[in-house]
Parts: sequence; C-alpha cells; structure tokens
Amino acid sequence: MKRSISATLLFASLLSIAAPRLLEAQLGGLIKKKVKEAVAKPEPPAKTGGNQPAASKAAEKERNGPIGFGSGIIEITDSSFNDFMRGIQKEADAQAIVKKEIARYGTSRQYEECKARVAQTPEGKKTMDRMYNPPKDIKAEDYIKLQSKVVEDMDSLTRKGCPLNPSYWSQGRIDQSLDSVHKQVAQSISAEDTGGQLYSIALERIERLCRYKGFGPGSTTAKPESSNGTPLKFAGDGTDIYWLYTEKEVTVINAANCKRYYALIAKLIQ
Repeated sequence: MKRSISATLLFASLLSIAAPRLLEAQLGGLIKKKVKEAVAKPEPPAKTGGNQPAASKAAEKERNGPIGFGSGIIEITDSSFNDFMRGIQKEADAQAIVKKEIARYGTSRQYEECKARVAQTPEGKKTMDRMYNPPKDIKAEDYIKLQSKVVEDMDSLTRKGCPLNPSYWSQGRIDQSLDSVHKQVAQSISAEDTGGQLYSIALERIERLCRYKGFGPGSTTAKPESSNGTPLKFAGDGTDIYWLYTEKEVTVINAANCKRYYALIAKLIQ
C-alpha cells in the first residue's frame, strides 16, 4: 500500500512537468466581459449651470494640451481631474475582478493535493496500473510509448478533476491583464489614448505636483520657476529636466484633490 501511495505521488509530480493545457476561455468570456462592464460604467451626470452640456467645447479643447506642452499632455483642469479620478476608480474596480479570478485558482499546494486525489480515484488507479503492471514481454520502446500514453491520460483526468491550475497566472499574465485594464480605462477617458500613455502621464504629473506642494508622501516642497506667459517649471530629477504646469493646474492640484488622488491610487494593485 505504501508503495502504491508513494508511486501515485511521484506520478502526480511527473504530471506537473507537462505543460498545462488550460482553456483560454476560462479567462476569456466571463472575466473579460466583467472587466469591460466595470470600465464602461455610465458616468454620473456632470454638474453644470443652466442648459450647458456636460461635455462642453471648452473641455474638448483642454484635452489638446496647453500651449507649449504638445499633444502628449492633457491639461489638468477641474473637469479633466475628475475624469482621471473616475478612471482610477474604474481601474480599481476592474483590477478587483482580475484579483478575484486569480484567487479562484487557489494555491500551488492545493493544486498538488487535488492531483494526488485524482490519482487515487478508481479511474486514476486503473490508468496508472497499466504502467505499474505492463505485459511481461513488452519491449523497451513499447514501454516508453505506454508511459507517454499513461501520462497523457492522467493529464486528461487531472484537467477534468483539477481544472484550475494556479500556474496559469504567471506574473507575466497578471501584468498583461492589468496593463489591458489600464489601457481600457485610458480609452474610456479619451478614445485617442489607445496605449494609455496620456492617462499614465496625467497621473504622474498629478503625483509630482502633489509632492512639490507638500501634500503627499515623499513630498519635497518646491517653488516653481516662472516667467511671463510661459508654463511654471519645477526642477525634475537631473540637469535641465523640468516638470511643466500651467497656473490653472497649480490651482487645481490642491490639498483636497491630492487627498482624493492618494485615497484612490491606494486601491490599485501596484
């Protein structure tokens, strides 16, 4: 009996060497739909005066970036700041869906225990018995083929009995999923931001200005260099490197908005 159990565990470990052939649909359909729904949640109606539309032409112009910044920068106004904060919340909601899906796969130890249980089932024992008790006159090359077939059959039984293999969620796959969420959120803010760069830059600029104004962790209170009609310059990391902001942005990024930003950003998977 001891030999049978130890051989079973050894065989179960052998199966773990084989690449798991999990269906992509396990991640595909449902989870992707849930993420898409989280990102595409309807926005609350904007507070506007009179009959002014929520998305005004002025707001659209702000998205083209302030003069001197180029098209890669969205000016941080009250309107765009609110967009970015809603974006962070959407991203956190979508990340929570991914995180829940990862947790559903369990741990590596739980998966190994599941494989051992499958190997101990009547069907599992019957399958492995073909390898443990081969025909007496079997040739070496035929026995190798027999072993391969047993591994293949046990692999099939394992996929049925233990369909969720945590190794599916490699760090690369997790990063890819979170990056996809980030890009979807970015596009929900601006259809042109297909790679999420404008959204990423905006959040980094908010973070920097919060620190420069002494409102965030790691703050280094700094005064900007200013000149008539040009953006305000805050010294960056390195020689002749500056972070540029308009006077409007410096006003928008205040203590209350920085507190709001840090509360939301803390919800994200870093």
